[in-house]
Amino acid sequence: MLFLLHTSRTEGLEELRILGGDEDKAVLLVGDAVYLGLPGQVDVFETLGVDAVFAARDAVSVRGVVPAEAVAVLGYDGMAKLILDDHDQVISL
Repeated sequence: MLFLLHTSRTEGLEELRILGGDEDKAVLLVGDAVYLGLPGQVDVFETLGVDAVFAARDAVSVRGVVPAEAVAVLGYDGMAKLILDDHDQVISL
């Protein structure tokens, strides 16, 4: 299950664990949500049972941030594959 996050708010992130249940969970950070992928921030996803964290390359570049090593930065092709091929369900939060 892929969760698409577009804001940097941390309130409500518990929804990832609730909605994802026992399924494998991945997060794609777009827009201001890339701030959640910074060192010191990204650890929250591990506590929520998220297996992989991805960030949109354009969003990272525009904001001039450097994501944590655990975050895979993807271009449009990578994001399209992640959304269309790699996950059966995509939930936007």
